[in-house]
Amino acid sequence: MIAVVTCGHRPDDERIYEREIKTLLKAGYKITYFTRWKEDIYLSEENLWHRNYSQKDLSIRDYTQRILKDFKVLKPSVVHIHEFELLPLAKKVKKIYNTKIVYDVHEANIELWDAFSSKPAGIKQVINKSLNQYEKGYLKSVDYVFTTTPELVNRYEQRGVNSVFIPNYPIVFPRRSKKSVIPMIIYHGQISLERGLEDLINAIPPLTKKELSFKVEIYGSERIPGTVNKLNEYINDLNLNDVVKIHDQIPHGEMLKVLSKVHIAVIPFRDYPMFQIAIPVKMFEAMWARCAIIASDLDSIREYGEGFIELYPPGDVEALSRSIERLLLNNEELERMGNDGSKLIKGKYNWKNVEPILLDVYSKVVS
Repeated sequence: MIAVVTCGHRPDDERIYEREIKTLLKAGYKITYFTRWKEDIYLSEENLWHRNYSQKDLSIRDYTQRILKDFKVLKPSVVHIHEFELLPLAKKVKKIYNTKIVYDVHEANIELWDAFSSKPAGIKQVINKSLNQYEKGYLKSVDYVFTTTPELVNRYEQRGVNSVFIPNYPIVFPRRSKKSVIPMIIYHGQISLERGLEDLINAIPPLTKKELSFKVEIYGSERIPGTVNKLNEYINDLNLNDVVKIHDQIPHGEMLKVLSKVHIAVIPFRDYPMFQIAIPVKMFEAMWARCAIIASDLDSIREYGEGFIELYPPGDVEALSRSIERLLLNNEELERMGNDGSKLIKGKYNWKNVEPILLDVYSKVVS
C-alpha cells in the first residue's frame, strides 16, 4: 500500500492527484491519500482511500501525529510526501517501519525561500542556509526524489539521493470550448507580486488608449492575504475595471474550459532565481489550449521557446505591452503560435510520455 501525503496542496492538485495518483491507480496500486485542506473535498474511489484533515483546525505537527497513528494500522510500504515540512514525518516512518520514502520536490526550495522571505538580507541568508542544512539532514531517510526540473535532479543527485525528472506535462484532454469572440488574455496561477501581475496590469492602459478590444482574466489564489485587494485597487486607479478581472482559483477541469476560450496566455514572472529554474506548468496547459504565449525571458522558459512563445525582458512593461498589441493585431500569428504549441503537447510534452518513467521508478521502489 502506498501513502501519498500533502499538507499544503489542494486535494485535487493537478500533479499529485490528476497525474501521479491516477496513473498509479490505473497500474493497480492501492493508495491512501492524506490531505490537509480548508475545504471539504473527498476523492475516495476503488483502491483509493482519501482522508482530508481541516487546515483550519490542525497544525502541520498535529496533522503528522494523526497520520502516524493511522500508519500503525496501514503500515504503508511507500510514503510519498509533497512538502519540505513533511520530512520529519518521513524520517519517523522510515525508522519505525523501514518504509520506502519518495520526496516530491515541486519547487526549487532554496530559491523559493530567498524570493519570498521578507527578512533583511543578512538574516535571510542565515535562515536559508539553516533550512538548506535541515533538508540535507533529512535526505538520509529519502530513497527517491522526484523533481520538476533537470537542474534540481542534478542538485539532489549531488546530495547522494536517487533523483528523477517527473515534469509537469499536461494530460491531453479533448478541447471542448471555442475561442471567445472578443480576444481574451489570461494569467492563471498563484497570485503574488513576484509573478509580475503589476507588470501585466500596467501594460494594459497603452492598449486601451488605442481602443483595442480585449479582456484580461486573472485566475488563482493569493500567496499573501490582501494581494488581490491591492491589485484590484490598482485596477480601479487605472480605470481598467471593464477590462481586467481577478477571479478565485477554480477546479482544474473548469480552468481547462476557460483556457480553451483564451487567445493569449501571459507568464509575466519577475527575474528571481527561482523562476530561472522553475518550469511553469501553466505554460504547457496554455499550449494544450492553443494559446499564443507571451512570457518573461527566463532560462527555464527560453529552452522551450520553439516558436510558440514570444519572450520579453522580465519587468519591461513597455515591451510586454508591445507584444500583446502585436498579437492582438495579427490573427494569423496568434493562430500559428497556438497550433505550434498544441502540436508539441500532442507529440512531446504530455503526461502520457511521463507515465512510464513514474511507473518504472515505482516498480523499483516497491520491489
